[in-house]
Amino acid sequence: MVHISEIINHDNSITIAVDGRLNRRSLSCLTDLCDRHLKRNRKILLHLQGITHTDELGRKYIKSLKNRVEFLSVPEFLKLEINLKIKA
Repeated sequence: MVHISEIINHDNSITIAVDGRLNRRSLSCLTDLCDRHLKRNRKILLHLQGITHTDELGRKYIKSLKNRVEFLSVPEFLKLEINLKIKA
């Protein structure tokens, strides 16, 4: 099960927080939300600290976002799995 929340910030950027299990069953919720905002050229701030598990599809999708969104926080296991470096 996954919980996704969305906050529209004052600068018209979007903060998206994801908690729980990101897998084949739940991934479409995140992809639909991100795609909608990316098509509108909005800056997406992705907060993934609450993710407890990802399957291969979830990792592949997050990796595909590396150059398109700003990651605010990512669990260590996921950083290692997708080779993600976050700006300090």
